[in-house]
Amino acid sequence: GEPIALLATRAFEHEVACLALRPPAAAPSPPDASLDASDADVPMETDSGGACGGEPLLAAVGSWTSFSLSLLSLPSLAPCGTTPLGDKGVVPRSLAFYAPAAAPHEYLLCGLGDGKLLYFPLPTAEDAAPVLGAPKAVPLATQPLSLVAYTADDGEPLVFCCSERPALVHASAGQLLFSSVNLPAAHALAPFSCDALPGCLAAADEESLLLGNVLSPARRSGGGSYRRPQVSTYRL
Repeated sequence: GEPIALLATRAFEHEVACLALRPPAAAPSPPDASLDASDADVPMETDSGGACGGEPLLAAVGSWTSFSLSLLSLPSLAPCGTTPLGDKGVVPRSLAFYAPAAAPHEYLLCGLGDGKLLYFPLPTAEDAAPVLGAPKAVPLATQPLSLVAYTADDGEPLVFCCSERPALVHASAGQLLFSSVNLPAAHALAPFSCDALPGCLAAADEESLLLGNVLSPARRSGGGSYRRPQVSTYRL
């Protein structure tokens, strides 16, 4: 195979708390449900050397001490801009790019240390200046959120929010929706597949490991929370 080559390096002024990479050719994502935020865009502090322009690849970086998010163009690591989170003292702990199919926007999701989820509309290639839309805030938990983006077995992109109150981010009719998952807690999650359990998820808390799946919204019948799958729980 091709050798690994170093393309760029960048030193940050503040310690990095979290990082996410935007996959190439990501589909746009839906307009979000309005929750505790204004509709005005938050201008970003741009760097004269940074070019977000039509770059299809982005990295998002959360800062540990400046309580801000930065967008970087890949592979150059040129800065597109930085926007403050506003709530000083609450650290961004996890980031995920989310692009639901057949929706007009893509979003950057940010899980905070106090259990809130922020979501920002992403700039498009046609934007004259790189901006992040004003974030909307959703109180999902009271402990830090860890975000895991994955694809359901029917092809729908989803984001699982790990915490003491797990939740699932999905989209419908041009809006982001947030559904609780009927688990007591999930501190880590990863896609897992084997011959016996194809296309499932592995969720862990401090005491146990659970293997199963969550029905996507398109396949789920009825309303309410996502139900706990019929799976085995293994104590760690």
